[in-house]
Amino acid sequence: MPEPTARISPLGVLETGLAQYRRTARRELWRYYLSSGPFVLLLLWSWRQVATRRTAALPWMALGLAVTYTARTLGSGAYIRRALAAYAGSAPAGPRAEFKRVAAEIWRRAALLLLWVVLAPCVIFTAPLYVAAHYAPLSGDTRRPLRGCLRWAASWYVQEWGLLALLGLMALLLLINLLLLAFILPVLLHFLLGITNLLTMAGGARDLLDNSSFWVGLLLATYLALDPVTQCALAVSFYNLQAERDGADLLAGLGRLQTANPAARSRRALGGSPC
Repeated sequence: MPEPTARISPLGVLETGLAQYRRTARRELWRYYLSSGPFVLLLLWSWRQVATRRTAALPWMALGLAVTYTARTLGSGAYIRRALAAYAGSAPAGPRAEFKRVAAEIWRRAALLLLWVVLAPCVIFTAPLYVAAHYAPLSGDTRRPLRGCLRWAASWYVQEWGLLALLGLMALLLLINLLLLAFILPVLLHFLLGITNLLTMAGGARDLLDNSSFWVGLLLATYLALDPVTQCALAVSFYNLQAERDGADLLAGLGRLQTANPAARSRRALGGSPC
């Protein structure tokens, strides 16, 4: 079990979250992507249909988005709970406990998303609402679950902006890499295998850049690639916040002081009080 820290540093949370993401089992990532992938693909296809004004299947699209969003909520919540359990060295919640939390998680995340959309012009609410939506599967407040998520997120309001700025920088770099890959890979396929595609035609690059579905797909791919890292980082921050509320950070600090004090170690070895 890692020692909790008294102060949450955005860079330290991100570094520890990246290390936890590297230690995550491959099957957990597969579960996450299998639960989130259908929603992202259906959302991209729905965007394409609406952009081309093909709204005949709009009720079926809404139903499909609702079902796949439910599956994504279940998979995403299970992933961040397992990430927290793996970091804390405890056992994750069983399937029955996870199933009971699904309805509450969907309600909390939908309500937080609605609040985020309504309060989007007021920038000061962006970070706590985003963090609170990720804390929804972790909050143990059953009486006032929505207020509990917001309370956890508001307890480190200032540091949240630093973490989101670092995540935004990572997202920008990932988006640039995906954009370069989207332009380089078709050209290489045409050069090596002779496969003709849009970019090898006259004016193909301009048509691709003018396509809104292309940019939406890049943004969704960036979010899907970075979200597991974000969840691991926020699981680390939640662990530290929980330790700060329970007093575990003070106990860890006292343990370090006693370990660093030779007199305390000798008294402890003789069976006396370390103080």
